[in-house]
Amino acid sequence: MLAKIVGAVVLVGGVVLGASLLLPLLGMMVSGVWVMLKLTVLGVLVGALLFCGWRWVNSSSALAKVAGAFLLVGGIWLSFSLVGGIISGIFGLLGFALVVGLVLGLIYCGWRWINGRSLRCSDMGKY
Repeated sequence: MLAKIVGAVVLVGGVVLGASLLLPLLGMMVSGVWVMLKLTVLGVLVGALLFCGWRWVNSSSALAKVAGAFLLVGGIWLSFSLVGGIISGIFGLLGFALVVGLVLGLIYCGWRWINGRSLRCSDMGKY
């Protein structure tokens, strides 16, 4: 009987936590598309700066070499922002996946406990 009561509480907690993730999920999708577009444009800009800078550094003109060096420095400077955006996006996605895994684990364990099985979620021998 205790397993059923605890299972009901855990199941309700998992459903409430899952429902509370719906609105942030929508916000993450909208902002994620915007951030992906921003990072794509930034990546193209970094690539163009590095390509043009490298071409100009290898030219014969002294003015082109100086301008190419500035373009290379600017491209490298912007690439730090690009890499930081990609890394923060990866960690944000991993955090969201962790929360979704927690919700699914709560729902799974709660459902098992309501169905009268033991309070352990680790025994999979009956399947």
